[in-house]
Amino acid sequence: MKSKAIYYLLLGGMLFGFGSCMRDDLDAEAEPIGKGESRVSFAVTFQALSNLSLGKTRSLNGDEIAEIEDIFIAWYNEDGSLAGNAYRTREQMKISDPDREGSPTEQTTQRAEFTCNIPYGRYRIYAVANMGDLAASTRYAEKIALEEDFRRIAPAWETDPELTRDNDQMSGYFTANKPESGAVRGEAPLLTINSAKPTIHAWLRRLASKVTISFDTKNLYDNVYIYIKSARIHNIPRSCTLLDANDEQRIKDPDNDVWFAGDTIEYGQGTDFNQWPRLTKGSNPLGGTAQSKEQLHANDARSLFFYENMQGKGKLKWQDVSGDNQHISFPDGNDPDDPGYRDGKPCGTYIEVEGFYISNTAENPGKGAIFYRFMLGKNADDDYNAERNFHYKLTMRFQGSANDVDWHIDYQEDPGIYVPNPYYISYLYDHSMMLPVKIKGKPVGNLKAEIVENNWGPYQAGDEFEYYRDEVYTLSGNPTAGNVGNADPDHPKIKDGPWNGFLSLAATHINWIGRDKSFWSGYNYFYWLQKDFGTALSGESLEAYGQELLLPQEKGQAPRGYREYELSKSGTIDGGNNGDYIVTIDEAKERTVLQIPCYTRALQLVSTTGFSGNNPYFSYRRSAKVKLTVQLEGHPEPTVDTVTIFQVRRIINPKGIYRRHDNDTPFNVVLTHRKNEAATQYLPFESEGPWEAEIETGSDWIRINGVLGGRAKGATGSEIRFSYQPDGTIGADQCRYGIILIRYHNYSCYHRIFVRQGYAPAQIAGDAKWHCFNLCYNDTEAKSPCEEGSLFRFGNFDQPIDATNNVFDNFKDHATTEFDLAPLESGKKGTWTEVAGKTQITNRPRASEGFSDRKQTINGNSNCHVAEYEDFHTLQLNCQFAYGVLYDDESTETSFDVKDIYSYAYYNASNKNKGMRGCFVYNPKGSMNSGGEGANLFFPVGASGYGRRKNCAQEGGKRGVLRYANRGALYTSSDIHYRPMLYTVYTNFGAVYWVNKRSDSGTSAWDINVSTFDFNSFNDNAFLVSDWNAGDVSDACFVRLVE
Repeated sequence: MKSKAIYYLLLGGMLFGFGSCMRDDLDAEAEPIGKGESRVSFAVTFQALSNLSLGKTRSLNGDEIAEIEDIFIAWYNEDGSLAGNAYRTREQMKISDPDREGSPTEQTTQRAEFTCNIPYGRYRIYAVANMGDLAASTRYAEKIALEEDFRRIAPAWETDPELTRDNDQMSGYFTANKPESGAVRGEAPLLTINSAKPTIHAWLRRLASKVTISFDTKNLYDNVYIYIKSARIHNIPRSCTLLDANDEQRIKDPDNDVWFAGDTIEYGQGTDFNQWPRLTKGSNPLGGTAQSKEQLHANDARSLFFYENMQGKGKLKWQDVSGDNQHISFPDGNDPDDPGYRDGKPCGTYIEVEGFYISNTAENPGKGAIFYRFMLGKNADDDYNAERNFHYKLTMRFQGSANDVDWHIDYQEDPGIYVPNPYYISYLYDHSMMLPVKIKGKPVGNLKAEIVENNWGPYQAGDEFEYYRDEVYTLSGNPTAGNVGNADPDHPKIKDGPWNGFLSLAATHINWIGRDKSFWSGYNYFYWLQKDFGTALSGESLEAYGQELLLPQEKGQAPRGYREYELSKSGTIDGGNNGDYIVTIDEAKERTVLQIPCYTRALQLVSTTGFSGNNPYFSYRRSAKVKLTVQLEGHPEPTVDTVTIFQVRRIINPKGIYRRHDNDTPFNVVLTHRKNEAATQYLPFESEGPWEAEIETGSDWIRINGVLGGRAKGATGSEIRFSYQPDGTIGADQCRYGIILIRYHNYSCYHRIFVRQGYAPAQIAGDAKWHCFNLCYNDTEAKSPCEEGSLFRFGNFDQPIDATNNVFDNFKDHATTEFDLAPLESGKKGTWTEVAGKTQITNRPRASEGFSDRKQTINGNSNCHVAEYEDFHTLQLNCQFAYGVLYDDESTETSFDVKDIYSYAYYNASNKNKGMRGCFVYNPKGSMNSGGEGANLFFPVGASGYGRRKNCAQEGGKRGVLRYANRGALYTSSDIHYRPMLYTVYTNFGAVYWVNKRSDSGTSAWDINVSTFDFNSFNDNAFLVSDWNAGDVSDACFVRLVE
């Protein structure tokens, strides 16, 4: 029965015991009693806590109440009258700490040894620790005269949290034989003292018990989060009898017999629940592993102490006593005045855990403060006896949504809008997710959604990251001007707004909006609104201009940032071109649940602005805010809630795993991200919701976690980890391709890993067979797809600049540097410019034959040549592109250190678990391209991230600079207000690859931009000699062969 599995109880003795044993000649019935006096040796030990597992804090560590400070001994005649007493301080006793072998609670407990004189006779002998000399106490002296009064002496609980350790009283009695764990409960036996020097032993038990707490989340639903603030103990008896049961006959008035609030274990500080420990199905720092659970229940763990409180048996502790887990049996059980609040035991001791609850499930979104209560006892069902000297190990097992009826909980949802906050969407353009929204109450009319904030810039980037932080403009003062100089850019009519951001409420259907529109025209603003264009900052109407500006195929659509959702019926509602949404209505509960689609926008939002639906930031998220509004019946004002949508960080590590044809070594995948640009490590991250890795293409040869065609899954809060392995090996002339699709953050975000086995030349799209390696020098390719190869000036195979030269040097001038040429063993060197006595690295003019008249011989094939423009262009038109880190045959697991992730190079002593950044060209699932679905190819951008040496002397005469971008400094022109994404374009990562020969369209090189996800023609930009003027002196770029 589900509701019986909430608390796990493990019972054991927390008896503070005294090793109670006597010599055989002390048997009470063995011999007659003569006259005389014994010098009795007492050995008093308090027994380890009994173990009862139930399913900076003000609380004490669990080993605080563990010292014997003094002992009071009293012995009573058979008629119950006091025969004598003795008192010993700690200094008058021999104190030791014997081991408690086999104890599940305490490894040692103290033992006190002392002697005193007792006349021969028959007695019941008692010991009390840590209460001083009762015979000299004005409070207790009169109460020790009779045994029954002595047993009922009841010290008071010390309520000051700083003095909780003073509740350390212990009591027990002596027996003829060594007692078992339970032998010090009940009546003391009558002992015979009739020898000169007997030695007797007794167990003592603390009057107090303690509780330690751990949490079990294995049975939670995915997308449910519990933030734990504290655990507090309630209803501590104000006093406790020394030896008689502290039961419901004594503890019966909740106003006078118990302290309502006791100590607290504080797991989190303050009122911000985000700073408290977070528990999910897949991640639980408060007991989710055997080690952490053991630590939380250790003897010295943070504990809550209380006096014995024996409230007997009672009704079932579950909220649903029927067992069907559907209905709360005591609907008013959260009212402190209702009998069900404490299960009909108003004085019972209980634990209350305070937390914050979030459900991001599509079926039942919700959130709010929540309290969990559990009545202590010896089981989780119907026992309310919280006995002294026990260690209660409470494991709180959350079920389902964590607010199910089998908990005693205080959780009330008021009418309103409940939405997961924050929520997540992919870092890639033209992707979507479904946002769950719950409306509690009866809605009148539609739900309205509006994007009120939509950032193009990074979220919470600090000084470690440079980006444009000044004002941003959208529409210039004279937007119809033919050039920016006449467009009055310094007096904008419209400034920045959500139209430049990444999120849309309507589906994305095109990848490039505002093609050929000027960056000062304000196109993004008008495309975003589609209608009702409003007025400029100057007050003039923008209606006519907007209608004229929008391209015919891009006007007449729905606004990108505003949408309404009909709530009159359940089902999947046809949203046309804007995307369908789902409505589920429960009239009985006055609850309406929706799933509304959100989208990332187009790849390019007017290309000259640089704005994009892709997240261009490697280490930062982007954020947007969506305001939701609904009118509820009976409410005078509309109900409003605002949710933050994060576009997640780019995931680039890992992005690809390649293996030789004869290598089937497995690779351990861990998805990682970098928290900021100053971080030196990529870190695994937890999925905010369940995740799954499945084989999108290649299921006939890919093993996941050892299973051919398998998949991997993880729960909310778990890291994304699994293994990939090729199934066996293939021939040297063969290639196998695959794509592993990973959906994470409640399946709302996507990441693909491209795998390949075999490096033989192969078609991807078109007729060309692409080689897998860059060229190093004449007739020689790199040995790994991760190697960058050499940099070549146009048409010159004979003077390749070796990869050893291409180490990042902060864009230094290399006009006269002598570069080592490949291969290094040739000893050849060359300079960029003409230097007296040195050999210059030359190039052919851009209109020449380039590389086209010089074939390369690779593996005996003499028909290999540099890829032509049409080869690249065919890939551009027919394939898709992804950017990230590739690992090759030398790697078996994902690296975390930035120095390793990007640093693959042939000259390294080892490339084990080192990667290379670059671009993956691939055929998606279902592709009809010549290479088939899943076929993929990798283009590295170099260990430095800059696969190009520039000839253009834009920076005071510098040449041969190792930098990918055309610009050499921050973009600070006045038009930066309109295109802030270009501010740091000079730091972009990427590479330039030569084409075989300048095309008829004027393209001599191909551009691969890792930062902006671009795979495009580079025109003649590899021949720039000043600013944007091209000449015949070339850059140095990479070369890839085809056949």
